[in-house]
Amino acid sequence: RGPLPPAVGVVTKYWVHWRVATGSRNIALTVIGADLPSYAELSGKASVSMGFVPEFDTVKRKIVWTEKNLLPGKVVDIYFEIAVTPENIHLGNILKLVGETVAKFEFGGAESSKTITIPELTSEIPQDLIGRESGTRVMR
Repeated sequence: RGPLPPAVGVVTKYWVHWRVATGSRNIALTVIGADLPSYAELSGKASVSMGFVPEFDTVKRKIVWTEKNLLPGKVVDIYFEIAVTPENIHLGNILKLVGETVAKFEFGGAESSKTITIPELTSEIPQDLIGRESGTRVMR
């Protein structure tokens, strides 16, 4: 919701979706987190298929989802909406929506942990055909 491409001084809202699939393993602890830029805020809308909605640390500007004891064969979807308001400095540029996402998993047994890093999410969302047609760089 809001202008596409994003416009300086105008709020545009985007949904962010994280998915965790356990496969055949039990995951004792899952922590997924990402930083939000200074011009982005949580809209207050969020949904998860298991557990609690992500928490936002306003000082560190980090959104984090934590869950214990994910059993084998589970798929968990985490959704949250962000509201971005581009500034003049962003004019003509692709806008960072969410910083690099880091997912940390702790298991029992021989493989004790695993970390997966996903690049930052920008206004140039490859799966968003409408957004690509409308433009991805910040305008006036």
